[in-house]
Amino acid sequence: MEALTAATGTAAGFLYRSDEFGTLRPGLKADLVVLNADPSREISAVRNVNRVMVGGVWIDLAKYSRY
Repeated sequence: MEALTAATGTAAGFLYRSDEFGTLRPGLKADLVVLNADPSREISAVRNVNRVMVGGVWIDLAKYSRY
């Protein structure tokens, strides 16, 4: 969880941009990944992606299934 937190909220704070991104709050920019499992229990859960949102728009994952 430390690595995931460092890549999100901690990184936003380091860049002095916590008021723009880094956590899930109303009004912040919405780039997020929805996982099928809890990465705090097993880090490999980050490989099992359910949905992705970039700039507030859901991405069609089928377009990227080869990657």
